[in-house]
Amino acid sequence: MHARTLRVLQACALIAYFRHEQGGDKLRELLKTQNNRFFMHSINLGEVYYDTLRVSGFDKAQ
Repeated sequence: MHARTLRVLQACALIAYFRHEQGGDKLRELLKTQNNRFFMHSINLGEVYYDTLRVSGFDKAQ
């Protein structure tokens, strides 16, 4: 069994991923790798939610 790589996501990385911005492709590749395990603090998740709400509206944020 291979050891998993633990990674901590920041809000800006996830926002870039969702918006298809520069840097989002790196996260996309990491998500495809099976041995990665991701963590994100709830504060950062709130930042992603707020940004999506502000830019794209309630339905998209949900």
